[in-house]
Amino acid sequence: MYTVGFDKKAEKEFLKLDKQIQELVANKIVDLRNGYFSGDKELQGKYEGKI
Repeated sequence: MYTVGFDKKAEKEFLKLDKQIQELVANKIVDLRNGYFSGDKELQGKYEGKI
């Protein structure tokens, strides 16, 4: 299991999102916290090769 956190600015931006989008993001954060990375794409550029 991983720890996922928001800084204050990210939390403020998250709360500005539509409720439906907040739910999608929150569900993805829970998946990531639980170590579920299936279906994610590898990053490009500076972080290429990392999931």
